[in-house]
Amino acid sequence: MSRLEERVARVEGIVEQMDKRLNHIETELRDLREEFVAFRKEINERFRNIDERFEGLRKEVLAGSRVLEERFLVKLQALGERF
Repeated sequence: MSRLEERVARVEGIVEQMDKRLNHIETELRDLREEFVAFRKEINERFRNIDERFEGLRKEVLAGSRVLEERFLVKLQALGERF
């Protein structure tokens, strides 16, 4: 085998190793992307749940304030009638 053939064979070996490593990196990157997509969906779902809970609390607070306002007006009217 000539010196040139040895060098070409060595370069081919290096290129094959690089190809294997790049394939591994591509696989890892694909897996990370899939994990990221799943994580993002989970986070979005959690925020939706939080938004729904806050909306429910907002409705409860508004309903409670209406009840308090009605009671206040009834008491205010009663006071007005007394004087």
